[in-house]
Amino acid sequence: MQITANGKNIDTHLIKNLLIQGEKLSETVTFTVDRFYNGNDLSLCSFFIRGVTNKNEEAQQGLITQISEEKITLIWKISEFFTATAGTLRLEIRAVLLSETDESETLVLKYDMPPIFIKPSPVGSNTPMPSTTEQAINSIAAAVSDGLNEIHSLIDSFDTESFSKRFDEIDSALKELLSRPVIKPITENKYKTTEHEDNVLYIIVKE
Repeated sequence: MQITANGKNIDTHLIKNLLIQGEKLSETVTFTVDRFYNGNDLSLCSFFIRGVTNKNEEAQQGLITQISEEKITLIWKISEFFTATAGTLRLEIRAVLLSETDESETLVLKYDMPPIFIKPSPVGSNTPMPSTTEQAINSIAAAVSDGLNEIHSLIDSFDTESFSKRFDEIDSALKELLSRPVIKPITENKYKTTEHEDNVLYIIVKE
């Protein structure tokens, strides 16, 4: 689903009745906004989407950004926190500058979005909306889990048998090299008077 912003206004009629209570990552919505607004380069910002239910429960999620010369694409993989409660859901997207030294943020821009409607699930009920802090922790945990799965996949695909065989060949060659005698030229007189060393091949040379 793709939606293009008109300045600070984002028309949500395409997703007004798209979501059903309890869905998790069932839909991905892409918003396209102008990169520059009132002299501000919004590519420097982080983008977050915020939703408030008619029970005053709040959901918040970071958006994935893709930047071009004139536009910014914001990808929203809708989390289950936005569909936890049936009914009206008021939305807004915020562009903020995050401080590099502390946890403060500067609000640069808000996008106005008409409310959408979360259709009720025909069975069961959902638990109360978790706090925004808990939502952020869950999002981070999911990202870490995806990363670990990729690492395990790389390990599984590694050819350990080939590596072990190559290591054995190197080890064998090294042992053979170390077992070879040392060649040492020596005069006959010195050979007779010198204590002979093991693993040394003496070559008699002229005085």
